[in-house]
Amino acid sequence: MNFPYNDELMTYDMTMHGYVLTPRACELELGLNLTTVLDSTGDSNPSTMAHRILKMISRHFYAWVYAHGTNKRYVEYLLAKMPECREIVKDCLLNEVYYAMKNGDFWNYADNQHGIEKSVSEATKLILTNPLSNGFRLLYQGAYNAIVPCDKYRKDY
Repeated sequence: MNFPYNDELMTYDMTMHGYVLTPRACELELGLNLTTVLDSTGDSNPSTMAHRILKMISRHFYAWVYAHGTNKRYVEYLLAKMPECREIVKDCLLNEVYYAMKNGDFWNYADNQHGIEKSVSEATKLILTNPLSNGFRLLYQGAYNAIVPCDKYRKDY
């Protein structure tokens, strides 16, 4: 299978350079129907509200990961192309949806913090500290000496 790829649970946004959960993933994995959970009163396009919220959560997650290391391109590459990382991202994004729901505020969850001050759930932090099968860690602060073929997962290179 070629990575990154889209399925029923996640899509890969080539411009954002990251996976985004689908509303269906929230239904299957968390038992949440975001269309009924989210209050779309006053929203100009309620049919896309769940997707917009999930994209915001995804951006927040990726920003937090990149803020905690010096290897953005390499980590970005691993998250896009390494099969085990796709599962890690899915688990982390589901944790973040649950975290936002538990805190009761999708709207302010990802908007109120900047850079390194951004926070994610403790469950996500634990997942991200585990070493990958190649020995690397997604939150490693040192420098990896790796050549990254950016054209395989990004549109802007």
